[in-house]
Amino acid sequence: MKKSLAIGAASVALAAMPIVGVFATEQEQTITDTLRATVSTACMFTRWGEAGAANQVDTTTGDVAPAWSGAASGAADTVTGIYSATFKPGMDVELGTSHFSGYCNDANGFTITVATPDLATSTGAGAKTIPFAGTTPDSTNGEGWTLTKSGSGGLVTATGATFIDGSAGPSDASDPLTETATYTVYTKSTTKSGTYTADVVYTFTYEDPNAS
Repeated sequence: MKKSLAIGAASVALAAMPIVGVFATEQEQTITDTLRATVSTACMFTRWGEAGAANQVDTTTGDVAPAWSGAASGAADTVTGIYSATFKPGMDVELGTSHFSGYCNDANGFTITVATPDLATSTGAGAKTIPFAGTTPDSTNGEGWTLTKSGSGGLVTATGATFIDGSAGPSDASDPLTETATYTVYTKSTTKSGTYTADVVYTFTYEDPNAS
């Protein structure tokens, strides 16, 4: 009897043990919200100007003092303006100064280059010219015109040169990069009469990742 009871007790104990290998399987489901925030490209290039000093010429003898037709201080814009003056051959006259400001939030910043053609009375074979000069013409018999930068100093020496290098990275609208350009015309006593003109073109270049 003792043996039978012993066997019965063992059977009850085995029945109470869990069955090895049977577990619950964890289930998972995901939902995704995609966030898309596009920061627009914000870049601006403006200029205002001021005429050169009036006392450089003698208005009592028919000369006309330097003048500027574009926006003045406090009214910066991007439209074309004209610097002008009338003076006698042999004189060197500062026509005026343009003040430039630029900023851009592009990762690679921006650059501004300047094209500096010769002053000319017309186009074609019959044109009279006053050449762009990368160095200051001789004070007595030199002829040409120059563009002088003030912010970084010195003359622009070649057409297509970088005028402002803002390629270090994004710039702040509240703290833009600035530069000035002063235009001076040098003549000699044999400089031919006529109205000489040229378009000094500044090109503001940046990348826009949002543009298609």
